[in-house]
Amino acid sequence: MSSHPSSVNKELFKYTNLEKLLQLQQTTAHGNSASSMVDYQIPLSALVADHASLSDYSTDAVLLRRQARGASLETSFEISDQQQSFAITSSPEKSIFFRPTENLSNAHLQLAQNTQATLIEVVEGDVRSLLTIDIQPGATLQHIVVRTSPLPCLHHTDVCIEENAKYDLTTLTMESAVMRHDVRVHLNSSGAHVALNALALTREKQHHDTTALIFHHAPHCTANVNARHVITNEATSVFQGKFTVDQIAQKTDAQMMCKSLLLSEKATSYAKPELEIYADDVACSHGATTGKLDESALFYLQARGIDKKTARQMLTLAFVQDVLEEAVDE
Repeated sequence: MSSHPSSVNKELFKYTNLEKLLQLQQTTAHGNSASSMVDYQIPLSALVADHASLSDYSTDAVLLRRQARGASLETSFEISDQQQSFAITSSPEKSIFFRPTENLSNAHLQLAQNTQATLIEVVEGDVRSLLTIDIQPGATLQHIVVRTSPLPCLHHTDVCIEENAKYDLTTLTMESAVMRHDVRVHLNSSGAHVALNALALTREKQHHDTTALIFHHAPHCTANVNARHVITNEATSVFQGKFTVDQIAQKTDAQMMCKSLLLSEKATSYAKPELEIYADDVACSHGATTGKLDESALFYLQARGIDKKTARQMLTLAFVQDVLEEAVDE
């Protein structure tokens, strides 16, 4: 597998078959629910960048992991409180899989200094989970969360990032009837970086809610939050994001943007980006937009022989790919 984490993202979004999914979004937006059973489930084997089969992985308490050459994965279990903690002391060659369940609702991951790893979290059922992550100086974690289950799910992700460490989180939410994801990130030392790229495809009467709270506790830290919501039928999408910059956190560079695309008259979007800044030498921005497809762009495509349905799909896919491309660039 390539050492660059973007290779995992490219494979991930290739296998989610976004074109088929967006076609489903467009169809249900026009009141045809017969296509709502289109199968676009993601095979877990497709999430591995080098196409290794799942038979190459050992299963241990619903945590799928690979004992890669030269990698040391130290795992400790606390059965009494159903907490599992594991530490990465050298960079593994394979991705780490984590599937929270009722029997494994809490987990803790620690990356040692100067290590690199990719964590793929797959949510497939009715789950209430807490994942805490500790990223030591110079370490890099690529964290991908995929939700395809129609059952409700509630997630809490707590991350502490130390000096010159990086945390890249990409979330893809598709089928959850009710989803809430709370992300709290603490930038504790100089040079810490976080990037959050979130995509929610919401339809029928689904409710998807994402909250991202980023706390800047040290100078020279950077943050980038980029959210995209595609909403149709009577679905609701909610985004709340906040940067809190302590007085000591001078030279902070942080940007936040949430964009929502409404594909039906009854679709609803709520966005609340916030800044709470106590330092006086920072570059911080936040914003949110909500709208429908551009009629002039639709006309432009139709004038060149593209039918309206295909034109809507092309524009919606372009809206989605914007955040995916940024995720891969990270």
